[in-house]
Amino acid sequence: MYTFDELIDRRHTESTKWDRYQDKLQRDDLLPMWLADMDLPASDEIKEALMKRASHPIYGYSDRGRLYYEVFAERFQKQYAYDITADDVMLSTGVMYSIAATIHLFTNPMDGILLLMPCYHPFVTCVENSDRRVIPVDMCVHDQQYEIDFEQLENRLKKDDTVKALILCNPHNPSGRVFGYEELKRLSEVCEKYHLLIISDEIHSDFVYEAKFIPIMKVSTYARQHTIACVSPTKSFNLAGLKVSAILVKNESMKKKLKDYCSLIGISSINIFAMEAVKAAYLKSNDWQQALLTYLKDNRNLITAFVKRHADQIVAFQPQGTYFYWLKFHTDIHERLLNEAGLILNHGAEFSSSCAAYERLNFACPRPLLQEGLRRLDTLLKEIENE
Repeated sequence: MYTFDELIDRRHTESTKWDRYQDKLQRDDLLPMWLADMDLPASDEIKEALMKRASHPIYGYSDRGRLYYEVFAERFQKQYAYDITADDVMLSTGVMYSIAATIHLFTNPMDGILLLMPCYHPFVTCVENSDRRVIPVDMCVHDQQYEIDFEQLENRLKKDDTVKALILCNPHNPSGRVFGYEELKRLSEVCEKYHLLIISDEIHSDFVYEAKFIPIMKVSTYARQHTIACVSPTKSFNLAGLKVSAILVKNESMKKKLKDYCSLIGISSINIFAMEAVKAAYLKSNDWQQALLTYLKDNRNLITAFVKRHADQIVAFQPQGTYFYWLKFHTDIHERLLNEAGLILNHGAEFSSSCAAYERLNFACPRPLLQEGLRRLDTLLKEIENE
């Protein structure tokens, strides 16, 4: 039986999430619910695997045999029927490094890269720092969920023939939308029409509740041959500090170029502890993960009930995936959240310039912590209402 209610003190552990603002602002009352890692312990199987490897006193150079590629291939074949083999897998230290390498290899300076807005801000910085241009396409709201605005998408492409790639995030960060088959199929058809490379960040694929995650690689022949999918156990099993991910590619030509380039710049060199954690996660931690998903779903539902009680002050759609809740307030309250409530959320403006009234709340935490966060938010909203 797994329990995730225990409060684990992460302060003074060099935790980005907990120590960055506390050190900067010299406040010990802050409650961080922002950065995308979990305040929940990894599985016992992962801890035991790391401790066993650490007990050997030599941490020298290590080869990565075929087993490690098979572990990724079998995991994503079993879970989501990617129809891949170990030969289609490349290792990488992180999804964003993989995306940066892909942009460098398969696009040229000043090419346009499509982003569905709002979006994870490192996509923007990655494109801009690669000397490419961000081509934003605002998502639209329909039937209480974010959807791709295909009319706007096509209009962008008709007006700019320098657009060469699309960065897709599915499940979507920050909205929590899990794109369905028909939407992905239509998206792949647009990409085929305009000869776009599809770069698919699928790091949140294990965090899906009532919906079903479908890899875009599966929806068409074109997508299968023109998608570079980026996956990782770091979100699913709370291993972000170990720096490990994989790239899934079917196209033989792209695969060879990526493999050579990733080796050249060193991002395919994975440390020994990360690989022990991968094996323990994917081969031994399924029960833990299922219990985690149930726990997070209950956390999500707790926020849904809170949003309903504050429907006059908050607009939000229950996320189908991820562990983020995307909250819209009547105005920008980010500074008040920090200064008055001691709550650190991700400001919506990080995801789009039009989203200053939004906040992204990370609910991957022990329930008592979430309840305290909602209590603080409730107090602030009551103060605002009485002004």
